[in-house]
Amino acid sequence: MRKIFLCLLFCLCLFACKNRVEGEVTVPEVYLDGKELLVDSFYMGKYLMLLTGDGELVMPSYLRDSVMYVGKLKGDSVITADGFLACGMGPNEISSSFSVSECCSDSVFTFLDWNGGRLNFVYNIPVAEKKRKNKTLWKRYTFERVVKYRCAVPALVLLSDTTLLLGAGAYCEPYVLSVVNLNTQEITPVDFWPDGDGVECPNLTRQAVYMNNARLYKNGNQILYSCGMGHYAFIFELDGSKMVHKKVLFDVYPEYKVNADGMNYDYTSSWFSELKFFTTQKFIYVMVLKYDRVKKKPYKEYPYYYNDEILVFDWEGNKVKKYVLDIPFNFFVIDEKDERMYTETVVLNTGEDLLRSYRLE
Repeated sequence: MRKIFLCLLFCLCLFACKNRVEGEVTVPEVYLDGKELLVDSFYMGKYLMLLTGDGELVMPSYLRDSVMYVGKLKGDSVITADGFLACGMGPNEISSSFSVSECCSDSVFTFLDWNGGRLNFVYNIPVAEKKRKNKTLWKRYTFERVVKYRCAVPALVLLSDTTLLLGAGAYCEPYVLSVVNLNTQEITPVDFWPDGDGVECPNLTRQAVYMNNARLYKNGNQILYSCGMGHYAFIFELDGSKMVHKKVLFDVYPEYKVNADGMNYDYTSSWFSELKFFTTQKFIYVMVLKYDRVKKKPYKEYPYYYNDEILVFDWEGNKVKKYVLDIPFNFFVIDEKDERMYTETVVLNTGEDLLRSYRLE
């Protein structure tokens, strides 16, 4: 009887290893093997941001004559296509302080030019290659009056042709998201204030924590908010300025403390948690990270902030599956049909950037 019991226990352990429990939900693991993409010239992108329907990899650029770099996918190669949106203060240019939506809303890139709390102007630029190259189709909305708002994040999504949701709020006021009307320049705060984290702090400190590295993603009427610290993210819809139909994906608040100056904040330990998202119309993909910023222990010989797992949700907030990749990576994008994933990793012995392709199952 004892032998039978031990055998059953061993089988259960094997099953648990194959289908790990994420919270209270068991999700199947899918193992993926990828292949290297050949790049035709010196890689000038900072990190993978978007894969368009035209088969273009789009990423912020290291170049000064264009803030965005575009590489065209052809088979197992990436061919340098072009860049767009020059860095500057002239027509069809943007300053060095800007934010860009990390997912396209209705096939439009949204760029926000801001500096020192002032919203300067917004560009809406078509994603499609032919339309993007026709600058007469670019739309620019200029803020003619000074708008002093705390706006220090890349968190923004286009809600309509003339309204956007932005990680911003009036200094020291209890909100971190605002709806901006591009025509009237009216800014309406969203009724969201994350004061349930148990930290006693000034409003300005809490704004910094929940704005500084936050992200927003949109799919129809549904919006995903992710804090830049901790494992804290949820889906919601907007009814005017109120959040409705909220669905929590991760409920672990960031861990921080107020500094002696009573305003700035610091981490409570050397451990840092973050979530890296990419979304499509069907799924939400997320890399869940937790690492020691001081010890910086390598992850399977790769940099400490790399990982090789991606958790997949649907837009109802249900966990669907987990992908486990053959090589750890830092950034990733998914095609609009949820058929291919592209990752950015590094060659261990040279430190060179490397792009890899995976067929999704």
